[in-house]
Amino acid sequence: MRIIFFFSCLVLAISAFTQRRLTAEERAAILNQHNMYKRKVANGQQEARDGKLPTAADMRAYEYDVSIEDLAFEWASNCVWKHSSDHGGENIYAVSGEDNVTAIAISSVDSWFSEVKGFNVSNVADFEVDPNVVTGHFTQVIWGKSYRLGCAIAHCSSIENLSSGFDNGYFAVCNYEDRGNYISWPVYTSGDICSKCPEGTTCEDSLCVLPLESTTASVQSTTEEYSVGSTTEESSVQSTTEEYSTQSTTEEGSSSGEEGVSTTLGPDSVQIF
Repeated sequence: MRIIFFFSCLVLAISAFTQRRLTAEERAAILNQHNMYKRKVANGQQEARDGKLPTAADMRAYEYDVSIEDLAFEWASNCVWKHSSDHGGENIYAVSGEDNVTAIAISSVDSWFSEVKGFNVSNVADFEVDPNVVTGHFTQVIWGKSYRLGCAIAHCSSIENLSSGFDNGYFAVCNYEDRGNYISWPVYTSGDICSKCPEGTTCEDSLCVLPLESTTASVQSTTEEYSVGSTTEESSVQSTTEEYSTQSTTEEGSSSGEEGVSTTLGPDSVQIF
């Protein structure tokens, strides 16, 4: 079976399928995959483009937030390959030839994280954009101050702005708070593991974790189904600069080919096509 991957930006299509929320198992899979990669980086076990990444002093663990999932679900259900306008940080991914949603949840995070091979160690302390290499999905996944996420995976009869090779495919969206990818900000603070965890958090398995009672939402099972109406909206997938209240976004570049494309977006920071 040939599996086609695509992970990048999105405009507004029609889905003929009834969409559903992620199950507890699927939520746990995507949450655990994010935290596994954060932990690997925090422990100084990850090779980057030009060396091993430093250990992290303040790497926050992700917790799952169903209110953030609401935003991801609303956008994913449109089946349009473009970023939403109502989000914090955002990564998107599309795949055809795979029907196991748990597997798709895991492979989406794997795809985003795989950009580490193009990431320079010096950018840990001072995030900047290399126009020739896409790394923004990776940096959003491991952004030190990002600690809440919510995701959705929609089954799409077609995905607008993608080729027919993605018909009857799946479109995954993850949104993040606090958003990442701010230009000139540190991706995380390097130093002794957990030595600078934020107040109110404790060190647990190399990550800074909030007490259980303070988490915003549990990874609970939700089996509600939602019908998605027909919505279309024209837009072009091209290089753009979006302005925000504090600063303008900067585009990082593009990545395409048989293996696919990924896109991440953190307002006031970076947009990748």
